[in-house]
Amino acid sequence: MLRGVFEVTATTSSAAAIEQLVAADLSGERFDVVLCDVWIAEHSYADVLRAVMRCRDPSLFVLMSGGDEPALSGADAFLEKPFALRDVLQTITSLMFARPHAVTKPMSPLLAS
Repeated sequence: MLRGVFEVTATTSSAAAIEQLVAADLSGERFDVVLCDVWIAEHSYADVLRAVMRCRDPSLFVLMSGGDEPALSGADAFLEKPFALRDVLQTITSLMFARPHAVTKPMSPLLAS
């Protein structure tokens, strides 16, 4: 859905997302934005968020859910499902303008769902 607009790395589990975050951090790279589902396989979104916060240069963190908005402690934004591509783009754009120092070019989000 975001390919062609951003450089995207997608995972299907929290373990894979955490592995990607650690590998990027160790190599001096980073993901600009992490999009994470509340109900991610293996661990909780909080585990992914903790991995983000342990990075030298933490990514922006967007939490997604089909239910009620959970407490956003540490998350930069929330997307309620179902959502359209324009909602994702608007959320990322808003975060970019709010925290321009947190974004590198080209944008590289990590999708963990």
